[in-house]
Amino acid sequence: MHSITAHPFVCILDIYRQTMNYTIELIKTFAIALILTVIVEEILALIMGFRAKLELVIILLVNTLTNPLMMLYYTFIRSKYPDINGVLLQLPGELLVVIIEAYVFIKMGKTKDYCFDHPILLSIALNVTSWMIGILLETGGII
Repeated sequence: MHSITAHPFVCILDIYRQTMNYTIELIKTFAIALILTVIVEEILALIMGFRAKLELVIILLVNTLTNPLMMLYYTFIRSKYPDINGVLLQLPGELLVVIIEAYVFIKMGKTKDYCFDHPILLSIALNVTSWMIGILLETGGII
């Protein structure tokens, strides 16, 4: 009896397709997370009284830096420790995001015409709110 084996090229194509599908899904996940984070944090900033366009742009830009980094961290750490609760795995990364964003708000608050009066509290409020809404959306099956 002959065993039928796939040609190596066919195997490579299958791996390529699987990798591309995974990559596309990962990009979609990252984009959704960034968009939702920006929406939540910008709305909260408006509620907190931030009106200057530059302040809102800073919040937007800092999220375009920290959100993808957090998503990369979480994707990596989740793959290494799949049996540990996801929320627990997110905490160290979220703490780092709060620190980075607070640092940016502190630095930006020392310049020109805008001021983040309480940059650490601002960073905590924005990130805890968007993180908790993200958890609720994820556990509710919405995202």
